[in-house]
Amino acid sequence: MSPMINHQYVAQVETTSSEKVRRTLVLLGGIPEYAARIDEEHLPAALEMWLLLRTVFLMRHPGLLSVIAVLSEYFNSFLSPKDLPSV
Repeated sequence: MSPMINHQYVAQVETTSSEKVRRTLVLLGGIPEYAARIDEEHLPAALEMWLLLRTVFLMRHPGLLSVIAVLSEYFNSFLSPKDLPSV
């Protein structure tokens, strides 16, 4: 099973302010100092890398999926509807 990346979520980064993306990375488990040092042009790649690592980790520890799902819903509440890509 190959890891799937939610490209719609990654594409959302391009329409979101840099500060909000940095905050999202920190909320998703990133180190604040690391998130602050990421160049603006590399923010989408950093978020995509985090999502890939999270997916691989969850494949090895499937019991954490429900915890991540609840936390993801909570963190997604910080994004306003105007930040979401139109489908």
